[in-house]
Amino acid sequence: MIYKKKEVTVEAMQFIDDAEALSQLSDFMNKQDLVVDYANQDNPVLKIETPDGMETAKVGDYIIKDENGEIYPCDEESFLNTYEPNL
Repeated sequence: MIYKKKEVTVEAMQFIDDAEALSQLSDFMNKQDLVVDYANQDNPVLKIETPDGMETAKVGDYIIKDENGEIYPCDEESFLNTYEPNL
């Protein structure tokens, strides 16, 4: 799905911890190797290499690809308050 923010269009996918969703997320992230940390089995986190260094996303967070193709995480509440579907 495509979303927009004040005339800025981004692509985004929600981090869901299941095999099919992770495969789709890997494709979305330009085949970046996905590293999911299961140290806390109830709250896995996705580690994402961003231009600012390694960041993490919790299940339910959105992974955003901006106009330049840069990938970064955004928590669900902030994402839903900032972006709307660009239908």
